[in-house]
Amino acid sequence: MKQFKILVAAVAAVLIAVWFLSHREQQKFGAAEGALFLPELDRQLAEIDRLQVHAAGAEPVTLTLQDDRWLVAERNDYPAETEVLRRELRKLAETRVLEQKTAQAEYYARLGVADIDQAEDTTVRLVASAGGTPVLDLLIGKSDRRGSYVRRSGEAQSWLLDSRISLPREATAWLDKALLDVPRDQLQQISVSPLNGPQYHLSKADQGQDQFTLEPSPPEGRELDMANVNRLGAAVSRLRLQDVALTLPEALAWTTVRFQRFDGLELTVRSARQDSDRYLQLEASAPDDASEELVAEVQRINARAAGRSFAMAQHAVDAMHMSHEMLLKPLAGDESSAG
Repeated sequence: MKQFKILVAAVAAVLIAVWFLSHREQQKFGAAEGALFLPELDRQLAEIDRLQVHAAGAEPVTLTLQDDRWLVAERNDYPAETEVLRRELRKLAETRVLEQKTAQAEYYARLGVADIDQAEDTTVRLVASAGGTPVLDLLIGKSDRRGSYVRRSGEAQSWLLDSRISLPREATAWLDKALLDVPRDQLQQISVSPLNGPQYHLSKADQGQDQFTLEPSPPEGRELDMANVNRLGAAVSRLRLQDVALTLPEALAWTTVRFQRFDGLELTVRSARQDSDRYLQLEASAPDDASEELVAEVQRINARAAGRSFAMAQHAVDAMHMSHEMLLKPLAGDESSAG
């Protein structure tokens, strides 16, 4: 019995020693299973004003907070989509440690937490600062059904967290792509200067009018192709960009369309096509007697659009390249007149 008690005491001592060493390691790396991984981040969220997202194999993306707006530096400070940004930062502030994982560099690749210049997989390095002071520098690796593997840059220890952290990898994915939304029923007039054919206008006498009137009027015996008329009328409704174009091809041929809303807002839209690529430029204006609300809307549109060029989807631009002939139904038995 005495030997059994000695054995039990020895086993207990070993278990206590193992727990102590494990606890000391967890304290050393600032995390314990079940504890918040970044306990200070919740307090720091409101102070963060710069982030860099560097995905393995891609160029870094820098987001800066200016005048309460997040901007994408690599796209000439175009506004960023903040929903993903805020969601993932909040998730990091609330995530907890599930397991302590490897601290041996030769196993980092298995978890996707190798240094970013050595990584060849899904690794993303997230660096955040507030007023020039570093807040976090984190390597976010692979995820499984339980959560994501991470490692603080410069530390050996890696961890499994209880949340799946997912950040966009490319600059284009961070852009706020909602460029403009002017519904067709708010438009009073559309003036088109096409590359081919005469200038023409679509207009309504009042907002209660259902359909546009075309000038020059359709020739005798020709009717409006309302499907194409409505396509043009909806061209600035829910208009979304694909990317901010940093450079443009040479010798682009631009067409100009002016959209005028009943309240006086005028949008001058220039667009160009080259092979399968589409480009667009946009500027807003208002009459001298415009309301303060309308002036503010013009300023908001121009703050993100004026002086910039955008890469667009084909359907977003092609409607603005229709000729006068394309707004008319073909003569009976003459399909060639459709242009």
